[in-house]
Amino acid sequence: GAAPTISGYLRADGRMGIRNELWIVPTVGCVNGQANAIVQRIKAECDLAGIDDVRAFTHSYGCSQLGQDHENTRSALAALAKHPNAGGVLVLGLGCENNQIDRLREQMEPFDSSRIKFLVAQQVDDEVEAGTAICKELITLMKNDRRTPQPVSKLKIGLKCTS
Repeated sequence: GAAPTISGYLRADGRMGIRNELWIVPTVGCVNGQANAIVQRIKAECDLAGIDDVRAFTHSYGCSQLGQDHENTRSALAALAKHPNAGGVLVLGLGCENNQIDRLREQMEPFDSSRIKFLVAQQVDDEVEAGTAICKELITLMKNDRRTPQPVSKLKIGLKCTS
């Protein structure tokens, strides 16, 4: 018979997501507040039909980290931003942190620049306003995303380890 399929979102890089979420990924802990504020504005102001979730991946890393710690944070953030369950991602940086957005962007290559946007807080007057505007554009794109039958072989099972 036919190969088994699963209903998923095919992304530009050929990977499949099973959810269509908008993510805000701070590069550094000191913009967690702004990231959360953008999420709140989007949830209050947007029609999120067809979008499974809007969330900020807040963390306390990225500032004054050195060497290998820094590489590990950057690798984790790069992988997160490219996750196929994210139909849109805003990477939010501060501007002065070691974990410079340009280095992160380099590590993420190649990526879908229509779906992953970058904002440096210190380069705009109001990063919550600017970030909300970018996220609204991403939502407009994501609303066109449809689940299609995909081969089960594209399904990746994640393992969450808790200590």
